[in-house]
Amino acid sequence: MHNSLRNRIAVSFIIITLVGMVILAVSITSISRNNFLNIYQERLVQESQLLAEVLAFRMSNAEPSPRMDQIARDYAASLGTRVTLIAVDGTVLGESDADRLTMDNHYYRPEIQAAFINGTGADTRYSDTIKQDLIYAATRVEWEGEVVGVARVALPYETFQGYLSQMTQVITALTAVIVVIFIGISIIISDNNARPIQEIAQKVEALDAGNFSYTIAHTRSKELQNLNKALNRMGEKFTAAIAAVNSEKNRLSTVLEQMADGALITNNLGTVDYINPAAIQILNTTQADSIGRTFAEVVRHHQIIDLWRKCQDTSEQQGALIETTGDQGRFLQVIITPFIELEQRGYLLILQDLTALRRLETIRRDFISNISHDLRTPISSMRLMTETLQNGAIDDPKAAARFLDLMEESIETMSQLVEELLELSRTQSGAVPMQINPVPLTTLLEPALEGLTPQAQRSNLALEYKVPRFMPMVMADTERIQAVVTNLLHNAIKFTPPGGSITLSASESEGCVVISIKDTGIGIPAEDARNIFDRFYKVDRARSTKGMGLGLSIAKTVVEEHGGRIWVESVEGKGSTFFFSLPTINSN
Repeated sequence: MHNSLRNRIAVSFIIITLVGMVILAVSITSISRNNFLNIYQERLVQESQLLAEVLAFRMSNAEPSPRMDQIARDYAASLGTRVTLIAVDGTVLGESDADRLTMDNHYYRPEIQAAFINGTGADTRYSDTIKQDLIYAATRVEWEGEVVGVARVALPYETFQGYLSQMTQVITALTAVIVVIFIGISIIISDNNARPIQEIAQKVEALDAGNFSYTIAHTRSKELQNLNKALNRMGEKFTAAIAAVNSEKNRLSTVLEQMADGALITNNLGTVDYINPAAIQILNTTQADSIGRTFAEVVRHHQIIDLWRKCQDTSEQQGALIETTGDQGRFLQVIITPFIELEQRGYLLILQDLTALRRLETIRRDFISNISHDLRTPISSMRLMTETLQNGAIDDPKAAARFLDLMEESIETMSQLVEELLELSRTQSGAVPMQINPVPLTTLLEPALEGLTPQAQRSNLALEYKVPRFMPMVMADTERIQAVVTNLLHNAIKFTPPGGSITLSASESEGCVVISIKDTGIGIPAEDARNIFDRFYKVDRARSTKGMGLGLSIAKTVVEEHGGRIWVESVEGKGSTFFFSLPTINSN
């Protein structure tokens, strides 16, 4: 057993050493190769740039000729590289190391393409012309702002490979020496540590099996004597303590884990010791990101942190109603209670999420306020006109007819409000199911456009239709989507001054069709754009314009029921563009 443990430790060290050194050697070799190759390529690029500057004028009107070959050979001798001069169409103008007449067009060589696009290019590959691997670098040649060709230089790859081989041999030899040294060290370390580890392992195995009476009488390792004594004492205390602790822990854990309210426990220093699932969900965190972290890191809200500090300073229970901000803004009842456990002070944080109740209360209050405001005007108008008619205006046929028309308009306003409320209720409750079928896009857009064209003309607005002829069919409830398009077009007409334009367009995008209505109207302030699809929300806070603010809310519900989404992009004073998407018949 002793030898087996020692051997396992030694083999583990040896394997780790071998694998580590091999990985290190391969990594160093690979990195060195890439670094030196980059150095070679950078040098060649610089030389090609020098040629491009020197030969720009000569190449501006040059033709393939022996004279250009001689120029290439002269510079090749000076630079110690192969030089090739290439025209804009890829024709070789001059070559230092090969017969230019036997060389094909170089336009599609990788380094030539890169030079034409980026100014410079480099590549390492086999040359069919001189039958060996070369490192290439090329630079675009320009004269008076016009590209006149490419200057290319090259070096044999075997020059670089020879230096790399020498470096690889040195790295391999050093790696072998280090491995041998580490093998010797591993054997010595494993032999020295196997004996005491064996004794400690026996004690731990006994504790794991529940044998807390097992003791270690003697150990040959002086360094581990204190640990052995502690293990012996621990074994004596475990039996009585574990039963009591487990019972209490199970009861408390069951209560905390099943609580709908969030619970979080910290010590006196503010380190989080416990957090239940409800608190994890409310604080948008995880168990791993909470336990052992500071209270401030976990809650991330200054009011809650200040409340905890006040509780710490006063040692009294603290509570407050706190509203958080952000995408998941919540309304929370926060209660922090101090406690003492094992002579250590701690703090219990309870989070009661009242967001749903708060939202329902807000919706109820806003609903009553908006309905009251939108009904007050037509009802007041009807009362006034009725009194006027009763006071004698009914005897004047012209006045009576005018008042009756106004009363009919007020009745129509109230009727529209009721209809929109019923439509919103039916849509959101699902009482009237969507009749979604494959529909041509024009069936959804053109009727709404034709119906509102006269209104746009009366308002002196240009109504443009820019929908491609061939668009995929979409999955839609024809009546509902036509109502959405009509509502968006009507809003665009209402909020665009005379002389403006409105454009209805569509495009295909990743399994859906995106319809857009763009106007050159008054636009929407940035602070209102995020709420524009809420029920009863109107940019006109005084609610002096016609409409109840339900149209866009209904449109959003209808589009989302189709599996699409609706959004707006707007610049105040310059106009707005409303978008909504519908899935095509081929989408998932």
